[in-house]
Amino acid sequence: MTAVCPFHDFSAEFDPLDLTNPFPLLAAAQAEEPIFYSPDIGYWVVTRHEEIKAIFRDHETFTAENTITPIVPFSDEVRALL
Repeated sequence: MTAVCPFHDFSAEFDPLDLTNPFPLLAAAQAEEPIFYSPDIGYWVVTRHEEIKAIFRDHETFTAENTITPIVPFSDEVRALL
């Protein structure tokens, strides 16, 4: 019997700006590929609560220092507030 690594390219379907109904895709990702890389935004997407908690607690491995650049550029109104 040969083991097969299940793989689904959720990054092809994932659109971080489409918030109409992200739940079916995120539920499928949680079940099949809970952590996947999104080349569109240049970040890893983590969909399970336990993994998210582990990442937040591991300051040696994970950092937020490169999250200054927003996914979507700030509008003039937002920049005026900043």
